[in-house]
Amino acid sequence: MPNSNSKSASSVAAPAQPNTLPQAVTPSPESQLLQIGLADQMMLLPVAYLVEILTVPIGQVVPVFHLPAWIPGVYNWRGDILWTVDLGHLLGLSPWYQQTEYGAKHTIVVLDRPHSKQLRSEERSPLGLIVNGVDGMVAKDLAAMSPTAPRAGAADTSDQFIQGQIPDAGQLVLDGTAILAAMP
Repeated sequence: MPNSNSKSASSVAAPAQPNTLPQAVTPSPESQLLQIGLADQMMLLPVAYLVEILTVPIGQVVPVFHLPAWIPGVYNWRGDILWTVDLGHLLGLSPWYQQTEYGAKHTIVVLDRPHSKQLRSEERSPLGLIVNGVDGMVAKDLAAMSPTAPRAGAADTSDQFIQGQIPDAGQLVLDGTAILAAMP
């Protein structure tokens, strides 16, 4: 009588194969996007423009007068002057100070022109975007991006800062070059 603890040849598992992961696909920088929270929306910024993400106490952004309302002021960033922009206000959304959920600190996304690290320091023009928050990175196919329709409630000029829309998620992709060029 066969032993009940013995296994038949057909039930014996094959020897374990070493774990092999599929070849990783590295998306190009144009398809890696930072998810930025603005008011009640998530927008995307190509990481080619991203320099750094900061958390800054509100009092450390020094107001500068006689500028557009979407420029709250400047911040001392590593000994350099970093101009800040209320990105929501620039895009025709609620300014950060009118939102019920703002706290004692700003989340600032520092952006600059792609490949700016190759420029001399006086040729660089970084800009700090004040946002509600950052929600990580995603990879999207920018070739599938579609043009955007005019947004309800947005200022007439704000759509110049939108590069397009990702169809599957409906998220808007920001145009970093246009935002940088908007500075007076």
